[in-house]
Amino acid sequence: LKHDVGELEKQAAEWRRKIEIQVMERNRTRQLLKSVTTMAASNGVPVHTANTTGSSR
Repeated sequence: LKHDVGELEKQAAEWRRKIEIQVMERNRTRQLLKSVTTMAASNGVPVHTANTTGSSR
């Protein structure tokens, strides 16, 4: 039983890390889109962006 608990704890830690990575990637993508939109708007370029609230995966 202790072995099973240890394995489940390892799996939980791996999933937590995967979630952290996905959140960081999502935030980085959103920040990049905001930066591009801001740059384009400051140059007078009309910007049409897709809905970024949904997941692309």
